Amino acid sequence: MRLPVLLLLLVYPVLSGAADLPASQTFYNDNISAIIQGKCIACHITGGQAGSTDLNYLTSSQTNALQINYDTLKTYIEEDPQEGETVLENARGLNHGGGVQMSSNSAQYADMSTFIDLVNVEKNAPPDTDGDGVIDSEDAFPDDPLETTDSDDDGIGDNSDNCVLTANTDQLDTDGDADGDACDTDDDDDGVADEFDDLPLDPSEQIDTDGDLIGNNQDSDDDNDGITDEQELLDGTDPLSILSCLNCFSWDSDADTRAEALSDGLLFIRYLFGFQGQALVNGAIGTAAQRTESADVEAYFNADLDQLDIDQDDQVDPLTDGLLLIRYLFGFRDDALVADAVGEGALRSTAEIEQFLESLMPAGS
Repeated sequence: MRLPVLLLLLVYPVLSGAADLPASQTFYNDNISAIIQGKCIACHITGGQAGSTDLNYLTSSQTNALQINYDTLKTYIEEDPQEGETVLENARGLNHGGGVQMSSNSAQYADMSTFIDLVNVEKNAPPDTDGDGVIDSEDAFPDDPLETTDSDDDGIGDNSDNCVLTANTDQLDTDGDADGDACDTDDDDDGVADEFDDLPLDPSEQIDTDGDLIGNNQDSDDDNDGITDEQELLDGTDPLSILSCLNCFSWDSDADTRAEALSDGLLFIRYLFGFQGQALVNGAIGTAAQRTESADVEAYFNADLDQLDIDQDDQVDPLTDGLLLIRYLFGFRDDALVADAVGEGALRSTAEIEQFLESLMPAGS
């Protein structure tokens, strides 16, 4: 009786696991090889009565006989239009010069029938190119026996991926802890979570007060106000606040670490025109500004009035000093900078005005 295909798959899976052999080959080794050597070899051998047929076997003592005989019988069954039924007919003596070799109710006949079914199951099974037990249509890596799934669709198989559920094609793992940066909450393994770490890829740094990508441990001017931390400690000012320093006036009047025409330049010229309150600061404060209140901006300019006389004519005027700064911040230089914007009694030349303006640009500009 031929075993149903489903039962064959349950009893002899396509891959045998330990030996990594097809189920048909494992069954052949355990059950069919003895039949070939006991029943068939006398005729189906070179020089034998059936030596010229497609079923030509080796004796068990010959090199690699087990593998070669399996391949020979398997190929014959696969190419048989009757899907192996010819072998069973020959065994019963039909169209067989060797006569009856096995009765249809014998155990050997049942084993041969099982083997033929296994061969046909494997022949008709969906392709599994890499032989990993997962058919190609369900295998994300049909040519790689070590990988079958790619949960995050990043082209890296789950067995090798250091972030199985988060796409990370570069597989970057800064701290070497086997969790890729894409899914690691502490990329530098310094004990501070990335979301709270200003420099999440540097284990020696966690805080970067001025955002200049130099951590406070290495930065000699943590607030980027142009005054070193050491000097600020001597001065009694706060080395972590750009709003706290002595002799650190710059054109960065809104304290966002940059001097820009449409914020700092505009604040300066409005201040010189006498604007106060919201009229002074509306639309003229940088997005990262720390000095945002009009009173603080006024106090900032009032504290360093001697710096505001850019052309050094003993007057601080919006149409000279104010115009000079905003032009400079827009990139005007030489004659374009000073044309009709220098007081009559000015002591500074064009080059000196440029030099003075540059000297008060914020640190890092």
